[in-house]
Amino acid sequence: MLPRDICPLIKSSLGFKILGLSYFELCDLVIIPTTCDGKKKLGETLADLLPVWILEVPSRKNISAAKDFWFSEIERLKRRLEQFSGVKITRERLKQAIEKLHKRQAVFRQFYQLRKHNPPLINGRDSLLVVQASFYDDIDRWREKTEELCGELSNQSDPAKRNGPGEPRLLLTGAPIIWPNYKVLNIIEEAGATVVIDELCSGTQHLYEPVEPDEWTQDVMLRAIADRYLLPSTCPCFVESNDRIDRILDLINEFNVDGVIYHSLRLCQLYDIESYKVKHALKTKGKAMLNVHTDYSQEDTEQIKTRAEAFLEMIKARTVKW
Repeated sequence: MLPRDICPLIKSSLGFKILGLSYFELCDLVIIPTTCDGKKKLGETLADLLPVWILEVPSRKNISAAKDFWFSEIERLKRRLEQFSGVKITRERLKQAIEKLHKRQAVFRQFYQLRKHNPPLINGRDSLLVVQASFYDDIDRWREKTEELCGELSNQSDPAKRNGPGEPRLLLTGAPIIWPNYKVLNIIEEAGATVVIDELCSGTQHLYEPVEPDEWTQDVMLRAIADRYLLPSTCPCFVESNDRIDRILDLINEFNVDGVIYHSLRLCQLYDIESYKVKHALKTKGKAMLNVHTDYSQEDTEQIKTRAEAFLEMIKARTVKW
């Protein structure tokens, strides 16, 4: 049904639906943003199996025409959701939803700050799992449990250890890593490093920015929602990538990062092309980057492990090779 040489995320999404193994089985509807050509055609193919709506994403976000187009897409989505669900999205319901997500975002910010601790209070695998649980969980339950976790982590904090030597602190960026495909994370952390922060659409990006309406009218709230899901996005589907590079450099400083892992899914041209620019920006700051090209198989596990171990040894020795 799909070409052999296509992004593994696209292939696995369709495969899981055909096999009846994924979250698609819980869905009455799938909404797919057009962030790449593969997702456009995935929507067309999935449409034979379940209802699919396509959400058109502009290729630029710094021009008024693109912002207006995206807002019209959000308005159209609202109307279609009301018709599909039989539920009216009123001003009051929209306000309550935004305020509920504000509370969740506040707890996430607390978790985010705890990840800065040196030595780390939680590893990268567990941190990403916490964030990705918010994709599926009840919002109030996720907020309650994450708040409990933050309390436990705070109790483990020992200020006397803040300046002590520890494992290399890494930032993870690139193509999305989605549970249970934690192969790269497992290899990196089992080799003796900690991913203290990520710059992934499947991770920190998901919860970092709040919706911030200037007033509680429905039009202003909808525009704030549209802005939140367009302007802060650092997806490489956009023409300009400087904001993503700036974000990576800010996180390196904020989390005292020693090196960067760049995850590239095979045949994902967008992230692959952008890796050169990211590596060049890191080089000017004296930070090393390991570019890992992989897919969802286990065949290259030993190869990645060998490269990861060499990369970490290089960081530990404080020598940077390009």
